[in-house]
Amino acid sequence: MKELEAAFWRSCVLVCVWIYGVSLVHGAAPFEEGNRFFREGKFIEAERSYNRELATSGDSAAVRYNLGRVRESLGDPGGAMLEWERALRVNPEHQPSTEALELTRRSVGARIHPRQWWATTPLWCRGLEIWIIAVGAWGCFLAGIFGWLQRWRGFSLALLFLSVVLLCAGILWRRTSFWASQEAIVRERAVTARKAPADPAQALGEYPAGTMVRVIGSSAGWSRCILPDGIHGWIPSSAVERISVGD
Repeated sequence: MKELEAAFWRSCVLVCVWIYGVSLVHGAAPFEEGNRFFREGKFIEAERSYNRELATSGDSAAVRYNLGRVRESLGDPGGAMLEWERALRVNPEHQPSTEALELTRRSVGARIHPRQWWATTPLWCRGLEIWIIAVGAWGCFLAGIFGWLQRWRGFSLALLFLSVVLLCAGILWRRTSFWASQEAIVRERAVTARKAPADPAQALGEYPAGTMVRVIGSSAGWSRCILPDGIHGWIPSSAVERISVGD
C-alpha cells in the first residue's frame, strides 16, 4: 500500500514538473520562434509568432522592431515604418527602430509632420495628464474652501495659482496627446490626396509610403487628414493606418 502511495505522489510530482516546463517553453516560444522563422526566410510565420508574443506578453519595442523587419522583407515599407513608429511609442530611446525608420524614410521619400515633444513621451507616462488635471481641479476646490478663512488667505492664493498652472498644463497635455492618437502612416507605396472624398475630385498631391498624416474624420471609405504640409485632404481609408494600436 505504501509503495502505491509513493508511486502516486511521484507521478503527481512528475506531472507538475512537466506542466511547469511546458508553460515555460510556451511562454518564451513565440518571440524565439519568430526569430527562427525570420532567419529561415519564413516571414509570414515569423509575423504570426511575433503577433502571438504581443498578445501574450504585451507591447514591446523589440517585437515591434522585428515586425517592422518582417514587413520590410515582404516588400511593405509602409508597414515596416508603421511598426517602427509603434516601437518608438513604447520606447522612444529604441535606437534600432530610430535608425531603421530614418533610413527607410530617406529611401522612399516619406514626409512627416514636425516632431513635437509629446511624440516622444514614453508609454508608461501616457495618461498622466488625467491625474494632473484631477490634482489641479482638487487644488482649485481646496483653495476656494481655504479662501473663506482669513488666516489661510495667503495660502489659498498660492494654492490657487499652483492649481491653475497644473490644470492648464494637464489640459494642454491632454490636447496634444489627442493629436498624437490621430497620427497615421500611409501604408500603400503611393497615395493621392484629394480635395473631396471621391476619385474625380481635385488631386492635392501624391504621398509615398511612410508619410505621416493626422486623421481627423472619415466618410464613405475615405479619411479626412491633415497632410504634412498642413493642408486638409481626403485619402482612401484603406491606404492609411493609425500608429496608436486600438484607435
